[in-house]
Amino acid sequence: MKIKNVRLRLLLADIILILLGALFIIFNQFMATMFVQVVGGVFVLLGIIGVIVFIAMKEKSVVDTIMMAGCVAAALVGLFFLIKPDVVVSAFNYIFGSIMIMAGIVVLITSLGNSRRVGKGWWVTALFGLAAAILGGIVLFAEIADNVISILAGIALMLCGIAGLIETIRLRKAFDRMSRREFTPPPGDRVGPV
Repeated sequence: MKIKNVRLRLLLADIILILLGALFIIFNQFMATMFVQVVGGVFVLLGIIGVIVFIAMKEKSVVDTIMMAGCVAAALVGLFFLIKPDVVVSAFNYIFGSIMIMAGIVVLITSLGNSRRVGKGWWVTALFGLAAAILGGIVLFAEIADNVISILAGIALMLCGIAGLIETIRLRKAFDRMSRREFTPPPGDRVGPV
């Protein structure tokens, strides 16, 4: 699997997260059913795009096949959301709160893991991830109205998307520096006597 393919997938996912977050904020006055259907539609769209990308790939690895299976699963979940939104709405806070917490933790762990590669400023995306996880906890455990839940979910999704875009750009710059041999490791990574 080529780095360009991974980078393209990550950028696409981050842009979709930002757009989805904006939809949650803009259309917060509608019932939770609409949001479930929007998420279902996005899952179906992501699943279809993932399968098309997989089919178009000339070289396919095991990881690509696993990712394609995940895309099919996402599409099936999306179809369920579209067909039976009332079932999902009954557990709206739990589902979206859990998703927000997981997304925030993934962003937090990714930014911590990439901190040595990207150097200074890694903590900005870590804070975005932490904020998204905290918002997810509020949605999961607080008894709040559906429109407030959708606004908080939108903010968390946008935070995760923006953090992902920042992280992807910073990693690309770090890899470019490494490829030009201009990369100097952060202090503490040097080997030898001090």
